[in-house]
Amino acid sequence: MRAALIAEGKSDRGLVDVLARLCLHAWLRAGEDIDR
Repeated sequence: MRAALIAEGKSDRGLVDVLARLCLHAWLRAGEDIDR
């Protein structure tokens, strides 16, 4: 998992984008669980 993050985010900015995407995805899934 960590290697994938580093490969996708060769720069700090890319890493931040990947982490933001993961956080957003987790937050959206949590929101779906609450709506149910």
